[in-house]
Amino acid sequence: MSPPTPMPAPDAPPVADAIAACAAQFSPALGARLAALAHALPAAQARALLALARDISSETYAETCDGLERNWEQVLAHVPGLAPALQLVEDHVLGLRSPCPVCDPPPPTTAV
Repeated sequence: MSPPTPMPAPDAPPVADAIAACAAQFSPALGARLAALAHALPAAQARALLALARDISSETYAETCDGLERNWEQVLAHVPGLAPALQLVEDHVLGLRSPCPVCDPPPPTTAV
């Protein structure tokens, strides 16, 4: 006797829609490969593949962010006097700090 086939959640999108949505999260080439493989599988296996692809992507993203944060902390540790200025620049580049007096200088004042 084979194990029961897991049923998708009642509100789960059709498998073709799920494949397209998941594939769109990757580069066009990788998304096309993922979609081709998922379409060749039975629906339950395709959904399992998509879940695995999302989990791998999420874990890889988290590990990459952690690595970048560790690298940035090491850079700042080597230049402690510049660390506050570099942190301001990073915040600006990431869009976390506004307004920027360099990019958005205040309007000139007129003498009365």
